[in-house]
Amino acid sequence: EVDWLGLNYHGREWVQGSIAHAGRKELVTDIGEIVDPSGLLNVIVQFRRRYPPDDASVKFPEIIVSDIGVADAADVIKPSFIVEHLLAVREAQRMGIPVFAYIYSAISDGWEWSDGYCPKIGLVAVNRSASGLDRSKRGSFALFKEIAAHRAVTQRQRDAAWARVHDAVVSGRQQVLCLSPEDMPAESSRGYAANDWRFHGLSQADTQDGCFYTPWTASEYGDGIVVRPGSLAACDTLAGNSPPGCRRAADLRREQRCPNHQVHVERHSVVCQAPTLQSSCNVTFDERHICCCDSSGACGLLPSGRCPVDLTPSGLELCA
Repeated sequence: EVDWLGLNYHGREWVQGSIAHAGRKELVTDIGEIVDPSGLLNVIVQFRRRYPPDDASVKFPEIIVSDIGVADAADVIKPSFIVEHLLAVREAQRMGIPVFAYIYSAISDGWEWSDGYCPKIGLVAVNRSASGLDRSKRGSFALFKEIAAHRAVTQRQRDAAWARVHDAVVSGRQQVLCLSPEDMPAESSRGYAANDWRFHGLSQADTQDGCFYTPWTASEYGDGIVVRPGSLAACDTLAGNSPPGCRRAADLRREQRCPNHQVHVERHSVVCQAPTLQSSCNVTFDERHICCCDSSGACGLLPSGRCPVDLTPSGLELCA
């Protein structure tokens, strides 16, 4: 008999042959692991089904997530990684699974086996070029400390953490990788993927009425636009959208979820803003469609929300 059983979880990987792969549309850690909070809940549930509490041979009363962390030198992913995986653990607890603790690995950066010192998993950065190995707290350190002190995750913390990811995606910021998929050399970089990897399986909140709002989402998410965090329905086009500078129309939705499976769906049609609006693509908004106008003043109605690469009036429907 043991006091508790520890589960380790760091992410999801697709394996082809003996090589782990991650697509361009999936956000990965600096060592190539796919970020997937829902996978943690799946692992906990699968483990509980394999070792049910009514099985006399099961000799552990509690489960601890004893090793979980993310390689993220820029501290872009880490805050949201912590928040979303904690929400997955909370959902497991609501399902009656006795998850007793969540231990983030690690407090400070260290030697990560075959990857050496490149992966920066710690909440505290270590300057290995300094003789004293100076240490400095990352922003994720303060977040984890606040969550641990209050034993709760707030909506403010969740939105602020996701805003770091959102800003990196919209600005086209590059992520330096220590361990890359097969088609990229080691130490290469890639833009932060725009997929919404947050935990969407939460059934209720720890509030007085148990109700909460899910994040805003769009069907086009990851294909040219990203939805902003927060309570307002708003979105941005990606900096690398081709051609750049065009706003796009999108339908956003979110749910208000309450106990007893009460769900209210809220929808909004919005225009996603562009980081920079180019003069070569003068964009106006007509109902739910994007109109692109060329230098002669001819406009085209584009239900797809995209401006053509070769912007000419021929073959385009005139805007009303």
